[in-house]
Amino acid sequence: MVKIRKNALKIGGISITAYLVSYLLRNILSVLTPQMLKTASYTKESIALFSSVYFIVYASGQLINGIIGDIVKPRIMVFTGLMVSGLPLLVFPLFKFYALQILCFAFMGFGLSMLRGPLVKVISENTEEKYARICCVLLSFAAFTGPLFAGVLAMLLPWRAVFAASGIISCAMAFISYAVLYHLEKKNIIVPHKSSGEKKGFKDIAAIFRLDKFIIYMFIGMIIEISSSSISFWIPTYISEPLGFPSNMSGMLYSVISFVRAFAPFLAIFLFSLFRNKAMRMMRVMFLLAAAGYSVMLFVGNRWIQMILIIVALTTASCAGAVMWSIYIPSLGKSGKVSGANGILDCAGYVAASASNSVFAGIMSSFGWNGIIITWGIVMLIGALITMLQKE
Repeated sequence: MVKIRKNALKIGGISITAYLVSYLLRNILSVLTPQMLKTASYTKESIALFSSVYFIVYASGQLINGIIGDIVKPRIMVFTGLMVSGLPLLVFPLFKFYALQILCFAFMGFGLSMLRGPLVKVISENTEEKYARICCVLLSFAAFTGPLFAGVLAMLLPWRAVFAASGIISCAMAFISYAVLYHLEKKNIIVPHKSSGEKKGFKDIAAIFRLDKFIIYMFIGMIIEISSSSISFWIPTYISEPLGFPSNMSGMLYSVISFVRAFAPFLAIFLFSLFRNKAMRMMRVMFLLAAAGYSVMLFVGNRWIQMILIIVALTTASCAGAVMWSIYIPSLGKSGKVSGANGILDCAGYVAASASNSVFAGIMSSFGWNGIIITWGIVMLIGALITMLQKE
């Protein structure tokens, strides 16, 4: 038992650290948006395009790399992903041509899409389910603390230096993760499971859609990703503009929000037991609370109360997300399709996030921030309605 726990700690430790770095990278643009908008080089529309390109490439990459992640060794996937996503950040500030800057975010999106599937596969297949669930909770914790570190870098360094520092961190982590995962493979601590079924690789995609409750979780995942990516993307700008906080303080406040949200996976595990392991019922309540938070914002003028409501809305939506990523995904460990299932769920989510990010920018231009807040509340209500389609 002690050996099993130690192995789970080793696998979880390297996976969580690598995933933390990936979430540092993917939140850089969001926390730097207030600074970049103060230059003459960028507008909300141009930054929204960077984000949308990243989302689109990341989503398509998740579909491809999720399936590949069930075939190729995790150490190769993680090393390549961190290098492909880190190098573009190093050179982004050096490029003057807008097309090349867009290309940087395309490469970053594809590189980051190579990470989560293989990491979750390693955890789910090589640790007992109770330890896999804990590791996935900590993986989600890393996803929420990534923006915290991004916000700290944004406070300490000029925006160009933040891009460069993030690129260096990613490349360094690529070599560290490769060495550790290679060692764990040699010690037979990591032993990949073969996919169940006769067909392999891309020919086995249809079998993923036949996994228990997979379809309903795919639609729920879209709502979750819109909240965690698209809505969160605009929060620093909302804090800076309508709420009137200075741009450097908006980064700090966003870090506080990220810190609070980081505990959502732990809260979700606790609430899951209170809801008697009824996943759909719990997610329905969480989405409704998020919708209520955004709705009340429309009637509150005090900016500090609005900050509290933002935290409530984002945290409750994150609790719904934790059910999918920390409870549902680890339960698929014996199928041998964890990476592929994760890839499809993430792909669907980021397709929705990419589309919504452009929609949000358009709504902002036409109806202002109140229109955006109303839209956010409607999205959460749709999430609650989707959970009603699955009986428990």
